[in-house]
Amino acid sequence: MKKIIPFVYGLCLTASLAVAAERLTTQVPAGLYMERCRRVLAAMDSSSVLVLRSADSRPRSMDVNYPYRQESNFYYLTGIDQTGGFLLLAPAGVEVGGKKRQVVLFGDMRAGSVYAKKEGLHQTALGCDTLLSSRQFEALFQTAVKGKATLYYSMPQPTFVNDPVANKRFFLDRDVRKELANRYSGLQIKPVNDLIAPLRRIKSPEELALIQRAVDITAAGLIEAYKSLQPGMYEYELQALLEYAYTRNGANGPGFPCIIGSGPNSLVLHYEDNSRRMQSGDVVVLDVGGEFGGYTADITRTMPVSGRFTEAQKELYELVLQAQKETLAIMKPGVPFRAVEEKVQEVTAQGLMKLGLIKDKEQVRRFLPHGVSHHIGLDVHDVGRTDTLQVNMVVTLEPGVYVPAHDAAIPEAYRNVGIRIEDDVWIVAGGHKVLSAAVPKEIKAVEKLMKKTGLGNRSVGQ
Repeated sequence: MKKIIPFVYGLCLTASLAVAAERLTTQVPAGLYMERCRRVLAAMDSSSVLVLRSADSRPRSMDVNYPYRQESNFYYLTGIDQTGGFLLLAPAGVEVGGKKRQVVLFGDMRAGSVYAKKEGLHQTALGCDTLLSSRQFEALFQTAVKGKATLYYSMPQPTFVNDPVANKRFFLDRDVRKELANRYSGLQIKPVNDLIAPLRRIKSPEELALIQRAVDITAAGLIEAYKSLQPGMYEYELQALLEYAYTRNGANGPGFPCIIGSGPNSLVLHYEDNSRRMQSGDVVVLDVGGEFGGYTADITRTMPVSGRFTEAQKELYELVLQAQKETLAIMKPGVPFRAVEEKVQEVTAQGLMKLGLIKDKEQVRRFLPHGVSHHIGLDVHDVGRTDTLQVNMVVTLEPGVYVPAHDAAIPEAYRNVGIRIEDDVWIVAGGHKVLSAAVPKEIKAVEKLMKKTGLGNRSVGQ
């Protein structure tokens, strides 16, 4: 039977969730947005224009929308988390009120809009050259793009729709490009990420603080999950605990759907049903991240449902943990992402051969089928090239081992077990810092924590 988290007890939640309860309004200085715009302008030439549009609301059903999530690049350059906006960057300038303007923000000025409510927004929130109504965008855009060679623009999502009834595929990207080519002869369309991704992959102090806050909130939820997990619970109960922690601590919500896979589901990399009832002897993989101020964490822990790992599970877990430790030891500025991947594969292959699960290192991909590092930031798989680690990058490190359920060549004790351990890593001068170090991962610490009583162990009225 599904447990219900008691509201009264939630008000007296243990200190593990007491990160802070205020919801973010802004922690980024207004001038930083303008500085980012200026850096983008510096990467453009006078024959180019850049346009960003805010995300549209997405319908869930009828007149009900999904919770709003701003388009990441628009948010990065404006800090505005509301629909109805455009941002125009023009190195050569565009005339507004008799003056050349390089940065122009357009917004929905209706009552209740953030654009209308914040008087002097162009000075206090963005620092842009001028603020205009979104109704003025089309005319000014036509002026700005006239005679230009390049337009940096990202198409609204989704860019592709397949309609089986009409038996036709609709490509919004293609149609927009065709229309722009008809209107503006010779105009080349390029993605805005060509300009913005190099900036976003190096995090500012303000961004690092927001990521750390997202990590701390996620850590609080995971610690509560450790203490609450027991046989007979459903995967969605752990999801509820985590999302409660996010909300209570001022997060925007999940940065991505919770992945909580137990037993056979621990082998599924992006399992999101979270509907299985967990049993003694299972392990459960929790790949989760709360979002704070637009920035998300991405942490994975693997927990024994009974509170103790079996001997075979311990061997696999220690193998993955050792791969992470040895790889963390080499993570510093100047190290190629490729070397990170190769180190994880090397240590994992050695461990699997020692256990007799593979005969040579080339077979490691059967048990480790995914990459082990990516950028995080405004997006959980954040933009940026994965070539070389640099100071103030924030990346994940997530080795794993997934042993198939049905293979007679593998001892039964190892079968049907997935293990993944993921931390968020800040690259600093001379080395790194693990932002998510507060979440236990050593076996003794995990099993000790799981002896404690958590929120999820209490029923209504307790």
